[in-house]
Amino acid sequence: MLSVFWVCGPPGVGKSSAGWRVFTGARSMRTAYVDIDQLGLRMPWPPADPDAHRLKHDGLAALVGALSSAGVERVVVSGIVRPEHAADFAAIAPGAVRFVRLRADLRVLTDRWLGRNPHLRDDVPRVREEARHHDRGGFGEDVLDTTTLGRDEVAHRLRALEESWRPEPVAPVAQPHDPSSVAIPGVWLLGARAAGASTAGFEAMLRRSATAPAAFIDLQQFGFLRPEPADAAAVRCAAVAAVATTYRRHGARFLVVVGRPEPVGGVDALRAALSGVELPVGVLRASPAALAARLADRIAGRAVHLAGDDLIGLSPGAARTVLERAIGEDARFAAGPPADFVVDTSDRTVGESAEAILAAAELVKRTVS
Repeated sequence: MLSVFWVCGPPGVGKSSAGWRVFTGARSMRTAYVDIDQLGLRMPWPPADPDAHRLKHDGLAALVGALSSAGVERVVVSGIVRPEHAADFAAIAPGAVRFVRLRADLRVLTDRWLGRNPHLRDDVPRVREEARHHDRGGFGEDVLDTTTLGRDEVAHRLRALEESWRPEPVAPVAQPHDPSSVAIPGVWLLGARAAGASTAGFEAMLRRSATAPAAFIDLQQFGFLRPEPADAAAVRCAAVAAVATTYRRHGARFLVVVGRPEPVGGVDALRAALSGVELPVGVLRASPAALAARLADRIAGRAVHLAGDDLIGLSPGAARTVLERAIGEDARFAAGPPADFVVDTSDRTVGESAEAILAAAELVKRTVS
């Protein structure tokens, strides 16, 4: 039994950072967080679902169901809800989904978009049209105009709305089970912070999807729980299994998983939860110089910013501490336990690392079979 508090709006308006701050400020109930984009990472999107609405809907429904069964009382979601899709999403937990749409005047929205995505100037017309579409097509949601508001004030107002909203919690609508009994191949990538598991793993998924539908799961993005429950590892395994099952139902034939094993209870625990996926484990390594360069890019904001990333804007002293920890992590991965394969990403481009991962995973599959 739970409720869903959804921070939505057009691209660039600030919904992800605002939704994250709502989650991190949650205190009164057992709460989870997810960015809706993390539920649409099955590529390519099916021709019958060109904007991945059905894929994201089914993924969220499955995730919410798993979290509800584990005792989560509220899920904070951030991400776009197009007006024509709102009713579908609301039906996931009837009567217990609240949409709060952030908006901003087009000039301010454009400035925000370019401030975060200076390399995506060509997307400005699309972003502006999407904003107009949202403003034209209200669906009964709450609207918060952020044109003149700073991030702190937006977060403060959203937290007040979330804290004061106490609907009758409901049981999410049940989702069908995965009908397939045949396991699909996949790979689980581990490595020190900045070794490249997420970046190279995502690229590996994209390259694999050129020949057959493939999907990507970042374990960290399905591990956000407040307060941290005693059974957190089991909750995370159930959440990841629900998402993986949705990807299989939507035709995925290869799955890339990235992330540390400890938050999900270890390698064996996740492999048991993902029993429909053959999951060899690969370790990515990187030299201290490579780790330092990649961490510097992330600290400077020159990398994709995901929920839970605490590197942007770190002080030089804190950055040195993070680097020292990453170097130590890399050494521990080198010492064991043994993985099914190891890829050194130090002198490889992202594409070269992705190709090495796919080749190594295929070799493991052939060896086992």
